[in-house]
Amino acid sequence: MIPCLFCGGDASEPDHWRHCDGRQGQVEADYNDVCANRHKGNERSQDANRDTAPRKPRARQRLLDAWEAYGAVGTIAEVVGDALGMRHQTCSARCSELKRDGLLVRTGRTARTSSGSLADVLVLARYAPAA
Repeated sequence: MIPCLFCGGDASEPDHWRHCDGRQGQVEADYNDVCANRHKGNERSQDANRDTAPRKPRARQRLLDAWEAYGAVGTIAEVVGDALGMRHQTCSARCSELKRDGLLVRTGRTARTSSGSLADVLVLARYAPAA
């Protein structure tokens, strides 16, 4: 059993997000539907999305907890992902969800990744710069 961070139920149950009464339940269910459409019939991608669904809440919470340490300064996803030992693909996908849900926000600043590319510096929403 993988406890759901939002409702306390078993997040590993098939279609848990369809009946989750926590704050993320419907958001996750809707997002999984969007993902299924985004994969445009690629069965392997759809399978992977379904297989990872039970682990997404924990990964998202780990990222949020780690981002807390950076406070109002923030950092880039690569730094947090590396600190957590999280694969880039996993970190990037969960960060995209957290930005979409308004839990992580861009600061308007950038920093260089290990490959030299620019990446957005992100902060938890409560530390977001005033608009």
